[in-house]
Amino acid sequence: MPGPFQWIIYEQKGHIGHIRLNRPEKLNSYHNGVLYEMLECWTEIRDNDDIWVAVLSAEGRGFCAGHDISGERDPRPGPEPPSIHYGTFDLYKPIVTACQGYALGGGASLALGCDIRIVSEDFQLGYPQPSYGAMSLGGPQRLPRMTHWGKAMEWLLTASRIPAQECLHWGLVNKVVPNGQQLDAAFEFVEEKILPNAPIPIRLFKEAAVRGSRQPYLAEAIQVGMLVAAKNRGTADAEEGIRAFRERRKAAWTGR
Repeated sequence: MPGPFQWIIYEQKGHIGHIRLNRPEKLNSYHNGVLYEMLECWTEIRDNDDIWVAVLSAEGRGFCAGHDISGERDPRPGPEPPSIHYGTFDLYKPIVTACQGYALGGGASLALGCDIRIVSEDFQLGYPQPSYGAMSLGGPQRLPRMTHWGKAMEWLLTASRIPAQECLHWGLVNKVVPNGQQLDAAFEFVEEKILPNAPIPIRLFKEAAVRGSRQPYLAEAIQVGMLVAAKNRGTADAEEGIRAFRERRKAAWTGR
């Protein structure tokens, strides 16, 4: 079990690794200290075969206000570590995030770096950096890839905050729930929709999607998918799935 941590709360709940940002007094804005603690959690989730899905949430009234620019000394000066929000850390297990309040700047990229986003009605996402003379690394790369180019550029160039229902309309979030219910909804989604499926193919589906998206042509992406799919052949779960289908029973997955 990773930790102990100063700015992150981490728990394993069955097959779920749960990361909680824990700087509510700073709207969960991050510095390198936070990112290194988070990296330790992502690494544990990646390497622990008993963890099949990750859930990311945050304490307090906001999800993440981005990089901490309050002027406080960074406890871990130097370059940022590999991270989910900049796409420099590959984690092929599903990540479901529960977001409330603000997800701004790097916080928006952190939310968009997850696979499924379940948000509260008061949720707002955006890249406000131009309004205070700064530049975003994640925003210009993530938003245009995830939605309509024109809308992405509108939001980026106007430093707009996108409310929850507009995020839902443009496909930036998966579900909007009443305030305070986002975390319960995220766990319900994981337990009812993801965990009943075989964990190895789920992981391989994500790997094929991520690696395939980096290929310039569909044929090359299919070749990558074939290589990824080969990892499932001969696994205990693949054999269990066939047996359960033939015996008309629920499969008992082991993740092996």
